[in-house]
Formats: sequence, structure tokens, C-alpha cells
Amino acid sequence: MIQFRTWVWYSLAGAAALILFTGLVYGVEQGETDFEIMFPEEGATVSSPVALEISVSGADIGRPSAGLNHIHVAVDDGKARSIYETGPVSLDLEPGEHTIMVEIAGPNHRALLPPKDVTFTVE
Repeated sequence: MIQFRTWVWYSLAGAAALILFTGLVYGVEQGETDFEIMFPEEGATVSSPVALEISVSGADIGRPSAGLNHIHVAVDDGKARSIYETGPVSLDLEPGEHTIMVEIAGPNHRALLPPKDVTFTVE
């Protein structure tokens, strides 16, 4: 019975350490910062230029040189570009299926949260 209690305690301690480590890697505590891709919606058919809309909560968006967070946007596994404001981002895309990856990054360009993506079709 003592061995079982020890195992449970180590398991719980390990789980707590993993949760803490995840928060440290992404630089935020759970629930503080979040974001959603508002437009386009998953599976939608849209026209180009595409007005990418991202809703951000719990993070001030601006220039890293001012100590602010910013947004990374990559289209179809291409190179990510940095966005320093929260308004719609206009993307000229060719007809066909596309996937956009978005992440919130700190002033050091490290992701604050796991990235999110959306796949849609441009007509």
C-alpha cells in the first residue's frame, strides 16, 4: 500500500511539473492569453484578397522593440510574417485550397501558445 501511495504522489508531482513546464515553454499561464482565427472559417470558400481576422485576448499586440507581443502568420507552410496590429490582414491568394497558420509570439519571437490553423478555398 505504501508503494502505491508513493507511485500516486510521484505521478501527481510529475503531472504538475509537466503543466508548469508547458506554461514556461509558451511563456504564459493557462487562461491568460488566447486567440482565435475569426475569418476565414474552416472549410469556407472565399474570394481573394482574403481578409484574415484574428481575435486576441490577454496580449498587447505591437512592435517587439517596444516590448510587445505580435502575431506570426504563415500561408501554406511558407515563411511566417510578423503582424504588429490586430486589424484584418489582407492576403492576396491564388484560387485553390490554402492553410493559414497563426501564432502569438512574445517580443523574443517565441510562441506564447501553440499555433492554430485554418484551411479554406479561394474561388
